[in-house]
Amino acid sequence: MRETFPEKNAGEPLSAEHINKLSSVASRFGSISGSSGTNIRHGESVVSISSPPIWNQHIVEVSNKKINGADTEDSGLFLVKFRWYSFDDAEWKTDDKEFELDATELTTKLELEDKLVAFWDQQRGMFVPVEQDQGKYFELSDPLEPGGTAPAFPRNWNGTEYVTDTDTDTFDVVDVLERFRGRGRDFTDPANELEGSIGLAISRNGQWEIEHLQPHALFIVCAADGAFTSSTEPVSIKDVIVIQPVDTALLMEDPTITVDNPHDYEGSDGARIVGMWNDVLEVFELLQVDC
Repeated sequence: MRETFPEKNAGEPLSAEHINKLSSVASRFGSISGSSGTNIRHGESVVSISSPPIWNQHIVEVSNKKINGADTEDSGLFLVKFRWYSFDDAEWKTDDKEFELDATELTTKLELEDKLVAFWDQQRGMFVPVEQDQGKYFELSDPLEPGGTAPAFPRNWNGTEYVTDTDTDTFDVVDVLERFRGRGRDFTDPANELEGSIGLAISRNGQWEIEHLQPHALFIVCAADGAFTSSTEPVSIKDVIVIQPVDTALLMEDPTITVDNPHDYEGSDGARIVGMWNDVLEVFELLQVDC
């Protein structure tokens, strides 16, 4: 129901009718907040307060990964505290009171002191995170071609660093930008396991779209693994070092790899070689060799 009020200039009094109408509107809005007596955890005890208004969104900070002693840290339920800005101190502060948060459907794993936006869900009786473009770190399980789709393992934060979880199911990542090429994790030789390309995917349009991916090698410096002639194709190499780009992953499935010899170079065993990646042929080509 829409209510209208006459225009008033500053300082003009409101009539009793207008005051009553304002009180009625405020009362109707107040009733939307839900029933009173909602049980909310406050520290170690449970207190009864009026439910926060359902339209309220709050910045909260994770204060506990368990809502009570019977809960587990991987249940997806958390205790959170409100964050608020102090204009007097010109800084953000955290309230003491704790509220329950149901993050069981959140795609991102929450940790202590994480900040997020949550709203009060009347039906759930808890706060629920506002789902945003949530990112997920991953490591490719299989090779990825530009514009393709490949399975990947999630990489989770262990409190110190992100670690690939190879014991869980993979999920598909999609290269909608058609610009990424990556190496899959190699399980063929457990003693010399190679890591797959690492990246970040964003949940959009019902799929995990790749935002960033560890770049593949473009230029390498290596040594010839045996003498070769102009007719040797390909040339075996060893002691590979990636020189461009930085923080890269080789595409090969084995540390002992080869380079094509399109310019018919010759070289001795151990000769220093510079190789360049040809993305059309999907091979490294011998660009320069010690004379």
